[in-house]
Amino acid sequence: PSSDGPFAVARWAIWPLPRRLVVVLLTVEAFAVAAVVVDGLVAPPDVTATGLWTVAVLTAAGVLHTEAARGVERMRRRVDRTPHLDLSSVWTFAAALLLPGSMAIAVVLLVYLHLYLRVWRPSGFPPHRVVFSTATVVLAVHAASVVAGLGGDDPFRSVTGLLLVALAVLAYGLVNLVLVVAAI
Repeated sequence: PSSDGPFAVARWAIWPLPRRLVVVLLTVEAFAVAAVVVDGLVAPPDVTATGLWTVAVLTAAGVLHTEAARGVERMRRRVDRTPHLDLSSVWTFAAALLLPGSMAIAVVLLVYLHLYLRVWRPSGFPPHRVVFSTATVVLAVHAASVVAGLGGDDPFRSVTGLLLVALAVLAYGLVNLVLVVAAI
Protein backbone atom coordinates (compact mmCIF):
# COMPACT_ATOMS: atom_id res chain seq x y z
CA PRO A 1 0.00 0.00 0.00
CA SER A 2 1.10 3.52 -0.79
CA SER A 3 2.03 5.82 2.10
CA ASP A 4 0.49 8.76 0.21
CA GLY A 5 -3.10 7.49 -0.06
CA PRO A 6 -6.03 8.46 2.15
CA PHE A 7 -5.54 5.27 4.16
CA ALA A 8 -1.95 6.15 5.14
CA VAL A 9 -2.89 6.01 8.82
CA ALA A 10 0.46 7.29 10.06
CA ARG A 11 -0.08 10.58 8.19
CA TRP A 12 -3.56 11.35 9.51
CA ALA A 13 -3.91 14.82 11.03
CA ILE A 14 -5.15 13.37 14.33
CA TRP A 15 -1.78 11.96 15.45
CA PRO A 16 0.06 15.27 16.13
CA LEU A 17 -2.72 16.25 18.57
CA PRO A 18 -2.05 15.87 22.30
CA ARG A 19 -2.33 12.24 23.37
CA ARG A 20 -5.15 12.94 25.87
CA LEU A 21 -7.22 14.59 23.13
CA VAL A 22 -6.65 11.66 20.77
CA VAL A 23 -7.83 9.29 23.53
CA VAL A 24 -10.99 11.39 24.08
CA LEU A 25 -11.76 11.56 20.35
CA LEU A 26 -11.24 7.85 19.76
CA THR A 27 -13.19 6.89 22.90
CA VAL A 28 -16.21 8.98 21.90
CA GLU A 29 -16.08 7.52 18.39
CA ALA A 30 -15.86 3.96 19.79
CA PHE A 31 -18.90 4.62 21.99
CA ALA A 32 -20.81 5.91 18.95
CA VAL A 33 -19.98 2.78 16.98
CA ALA A 34 -20.97 0.65 19.99
CA ALA A 35 -24.30 2.50 20.29
CA VAL A 36 -25.05 1.81 16.63
CA VAL A 37 -24.16 -1.87 16.95
CA VAL A 38 -26.04 -2.37 20.21
CA ASP A 39 -29.09 -0.53 18.86
CA GLY A 40 -29.08 -2.74 15.79
CA LEU A 41 -28.68 -5.97 17.77
CA VAL A 42 -30.79 -5.29 20.87
CA ALA A 43 -33.60 -3.29 19.31
CA PRO A 44 -33.52 -3.73 15.54
CA PRO A 45 -35.99 -1.32 14.00
CA ASP A 46 -39.23 -2.50 12.53
CA VAL A 47 -38.60 -1.01 9.10
CA THR A 48 -41.88 0.24 7.69
CA ALA A 49 -42.78 2.33 4.69
CA THR A 50 -43.64 5.19 7.05
CA GLY A 51 -40.26 4.88 8.76
CA LEU A 52 -38.42 4.89 5.45
CA TRP A 53 -40.40 7.91 4.27
CA THR A 54 -39.58 9.70 7.52
CA VAL A 55 -35.87 8.96 7.04
CA ALA A 56 -36.09 10.20 3.44
CA VAL A 57 -37.99 13.39 4.31
CA LEU A 58 -35.75 14.33 7.25
CA THR A 59 -32.61 13.59 5.22
CA ALA A 60 -33.92 15.60 2.26
CA ALA A 61 -34.81 18.49 4.58
CA GLY A 62 -31.31 18.36 6.09
CA VAL A 63 -29.72 18.30 2.64
CA LEU A 64 -31.88 21.18 1.37
CA HIS A 65 -31.11 23.18 4.50
CA THR A 66 -27.38 22.60 4.00
CA GLU A 67 -27.55 23.60 0.35
CA ALA A 68 -29.48 26.77 1.19
CA ALA A 69 -26.95 27.77 3.85
CA ARG A 70 -23.81 26.34 2.20
CA GLY A 71 -22.04 29.61 1.43
CA VAL A 72 -22.64 30.96 4.91
CA GLU A 73 -21.53 27.71 6.54
CA ARG A 74 -18.28 27.59 4.55
CA MET A 75 -17.45 31.18 5.42
CA ARG A 76 -18.31 30.66 9.08
CA ARG A 77 -16.03 27.61 9.26
CA ARG A 78 -13.16 29.47 7.61
CA VAL A 79 -13.44 32.58 9.77
CA ASP A 80 -14.58 31.20 13.12
CA ARG A 81 -12.70 28.17 14.43
CA THR A 82 -14.57 28.16 17.75
CA PRO A 83 -17.33 25.60 18.33
CA HIS A 84 -20.82 26.68 17.35
CA LEU A 85 -24.28 25.23 17.14
CA ASP A 86 -24.77 23.28 13.98
CA LEU A 87 -28.31 23.88 12.74
CA SER A 88 -28.54 20.38 11.31
CA SER A 89 -29.55 19.46 14.86
CA VAL A 90 -33.08 20.49 13.90
CA TRP A 91 -33.27 17.47 11.57
CA THR A 92 -31.29 15.06 13.71
CA PHE A 93 -33.33 15.81 16.84
CA ALA A 94 -36.56 15.41 14.85
CA ALA A 95 -35.23 11.99 13.79
CA ALA A 96 -34.62 11.09 17.44
CA LEU A 97 -38.26 11.87 18.25
CA LEU A 98 -39.90 10.32 15.22
CA LEU A 99 -37.82 7.21 14.51
CA PRO A 100 -36.39 4.20 16.31
CA GLY A 101 -32.74 4.63 17.32
CA SER A 102 -31.08 2.88 14.36
CA MET A 103 -33.18 4.72 11.79
CA ALA A 104 -32.60 8.06 13.56
CA ILE A 105 -28.87 7.40 13.43
CA ALA A 106 -29.19 6.70 9.69
CA VAL A 107 -30.55 10.25 9.28
CA VAL A 108 -27.55 11.60 11.22
CA LEU A 109 -25.08 9.69 9.07
CA LEU A 110 -26.72 10.75 5.80
CA VAL A 111 -27.04 14.42 6.79
CA TYR A 112 -23.48 14.56 8.11
CA LEU A 113 -22.07 12.78 5.06
CA HIS A 114 -23.69 15.45 2.91
CA LEU A 115 -22.38 18.21 5.20
CA TYR A 116 -18.89 16.76 4.89
CA LEU A 117 -18.99 16.48 1.11
CA ARG A 118 -20.56 19.88 0.44
CA VAL A 119 -19.33 22.12 3.27
CA TRP A 120 -16.61 20.72 5.47
CA ARG A 121 -14.28 19.04 2.96
CA PRO A 122 -14.23 22.01 0.54
CA SER A 123 -13.45 24.37 3.44
CA GLY A 124 -10.58 22.18 4.67
CA PHE A 125 -12.24 20.97 7.87
CA PRO A 126 -10.00 18.16 9.24
CA PRO A 127 -11.56 14.69 8.85
CA HIS A 128 -10.92 13.76 12.49
CA ARG A 129 -13.09 16.71 13.58
CA VAL A 130 -15.84 15.62 11.16
CA VAL A 131 -15.81 12.07 12.53
CA PHE A 132 -15.82 13.34 16.12
CA SER A 133 -18.67 15.79 15.45
CA THR A 134 -20.69 13.05 13.80
CA ALA A 135 -20.00 10.70 16.72
CA THR A 136 -21.19 13.27 19.27
CA VAL A 137 -24.43 13.76 17.34
CA VAL A 138 -24.92 10.00 17.00
CA LEU A 139 -24.62 9.67 20.78
CA ALA A 140 -26.87 12.68 21.40
CA VAL A 141 -29.52 11.26 19.06
CA HIS A 142 -29.19 7.87 20.73
CA ALA A 143 -29.73 9.42 24.19
CA ALA A 144 -32.67 11.56 23.02
CA SER A 145 -34.26 8.61 21.24
CA VAL A 146 -34.03 6.43 24.35
CA VAL A 147 -35.58 9.14 26.54
CA ALA A 148 -38.34 10.01 24.06
CA GLY A 149 -39.04 6.30 23.51
CA LEU A 150 -40.03 5.91 27.15
CA GLY A 151 -43.23 7.75 26.21
CA GLY A 152 -44.39 5.07 23.80
CA ASP A 153 -44.97 5.36 20.08
CA ASP A 154 -46.58 8.80 20.25
CA PRO A 155 -45.17 10.91 23.07
CA PHE A 156 -47.20 13.93 21.94
CA ARG A 157 -50.50 12.48 23.20
CA SER A 158 -49.89 12.69 26.95
CA VAL A 159 -48.43 15.04 29.54
CA THR A 160 -45.89 12.38 30.49
CA GLY A 161 -44.92 12.02 26.84
CA LEU A 162 -44.46 15.78 26.47
CA LEU A 163 -42.30 15.85 29.60
CA LEU A 164 -40.21 13.08 28.08
CA VAL A 165 -39.85 15.12 24.88
CA ALA A 166 -38.55 18.02 27.01
CA LEU A 167 -36.16 15.63 28.74
CA ALA A 168 -35.08 14.30 25.34
CA VAL A 169 -34.16 17.87 24.32
CA LEU A 170 -32.08 18.15 27.49
CA ALA A 171 -30.48 14.75 26.92
CA TYR A 172 -29.57 15.66 23.33
CA GLY A 173 -28.08 19.00 24.30
CA LEU A 174 -26.31 17.73 27.40
CA VAL A 175 -24.70 14.71 25.73
CA ASN A 176 -23.49 16.83 22.82
CA LEU A 177 -22.23 19.62 25.11
CA VAL A 178 -20.42 17.31 27.53
CA LEU A 179 -18.66 15.45 24.72
CA VAL A 180 -17.58 18.62 22.94
CA VAL A 181 -16.39 20.23 26.18
CA ALA A 182 -14.44 17.04 27.01
CA ALA A 183 -12.58 17.42 23.72
CA ILE A 184 -11.98 21.13 24.18
